[in-house]
Amino acid sequence: RPVHIAWFSPDCKHFSRAKGDALCDKHIRGLAWVAVKWAGLVQPDIIIIENVPEFVTWGPLNRRHHPIRSKARTTFAQFCRQLEELGYVIEYRELCAADYGAPTIRTRFVLIARRDGKPIVTPVPAEDNED
Repeated sequence: RPVHIAWFSPDCKHFSRAKGDALCDKHIRGLAWVAVKWAGLVQPDIIIIENVPEFVTWGPLNRRHHPIRSKARTTFAQFCRQLEELGYVIEYRELCAADYGAPTIRTRFVLIARRDGKPIVTPVPAEDNED
């Protein structure tokens, strides 16, 4: 059956600044590639990825399992490029969960990818909806 929307929230611990200088696991960081696999095989109309804001800094790790600062964002750029090559239009931004009614001020990274030709519409914050 056709899939209209696929939502992915890959493990964020190995991107988050809350992890500090702890070691990262490239296999866990690579879980987001499942979204690209689904884009190619299942071809959902819309893909949504939610993660920590540092997700955009996704790049390779050195031998000591720490991000290579000079190559920050390179894997993220490749990730986006592969979705675009599969016919998706992509937009991403940071959203504050509290602006949408959640009882937390955490900021989240949200990527929306569409291949159905319709525009990407970001939700309007709850306080702007009170009219």
